[in-house]
This record gives sequence, C-alpha cells and structure tokens, in this order.
Amino acid sequence: MSYTDFEEGITFDNDDPDFDNNNHLHIKMSTMTLDSGKMSVASVHPVSGLSNRSQSFSSFSSTEELSSYLGTEPVLSIEELRLQLNSCFTCGVSWTEDHVSLDCSECGGYSLERPCPTCEGHCSAVWKRDLTMSHACGKARWTGSCGLLAPIQDDVFSRITAAPSS
Repeated sequence: MSYTDFEEGITFDNDDPDFDNNNHLHIKMSTMTLDSGKMSVASVHPVSGLSNRSQSFSSFSSTEELSSYLGTEPVLSIEELRLQLNSCFTCGVSWTEDHVSLDCSECGGYSLERPCPTCEGHCSAVWKRDLTMSHACGKARWTGSCGLLAPIQDDVFSRITAAPSS
C-alpha cells in the first residue's frame, strides 16, 4: 500500500479494521504468573426474565409454566399502579385518600385538587394536579385556569382583534 506525502504523517487507530496498520504494529507480549491460591470466582446471572436470548415467551405452553419460570417477581395490577401514581413519590402519602405532607415540595400542601393558585381561590376554580410533571420534577404542578383572569384575557384579546388597523 502506498501513501501520499500527506498520509504518511497520519497514524490511524491501531484497532481500526478499516485501515491497514500492519506496518506500524508492534506487539509486546509478557508473561504473568498467577497465584491460584488467592483467586476467587464469581458468576453473574440475570435477575429476571429470559436468560437465553434464543428462548422466548411463546415456548411456554401455559401461563402456569411461565409464572413458575419467572418465579415470584412482584407484578402490579392496574389498580395498584394507579394507586402508586396517585401517591407522592417523595414522601409516599396517598393523594387519592386526601393525604398530604405540608413540608413536601411534591405534595405542595394539596392532594389531587386545589383552589386556583393564581387568585388564591377567589374565582372558585378548582385546579387538578398534573401527575406527570409533579412526579417528574418533584414539585407540585397544576393544570387549570383562573376564573377571574379568563374574562379579562378574553376582553383584552377582543379589543386587540377589534382594533382598527392603520
């Protein structure tokens, strides 16, 4: 293989199979002695699931065989999952039972609903907890709209759209 003047100054990665580096490889081998009396053996096994990649769930003829293969792994029902999602991930209280922790930022002092935070409840609107965002950021997040600001915003919007253009 011949190199151009530019390529001769470039050294490619020794382990890159796309380039022929045989001219530049120097292998140095050394011998090591091991004291087998001080070695230990450990093995790693998968915790759950299928340990053999070629094996599939379709190879089981019944659900009993599958459940015995998987062992005693905990499986959540839909109701248990719903209860878990409707609970605070930070302090563990159940919002569905109207439990809250006043010093927890994810609870924010309220369970699943709260009075409007914009006007401090004067509009009587009820805001609902945004479970996804509350759990994701660890702070109480709410969805809703203020009953006092909505007419003002609509009035401002109607004045802007009705304004004559010059």
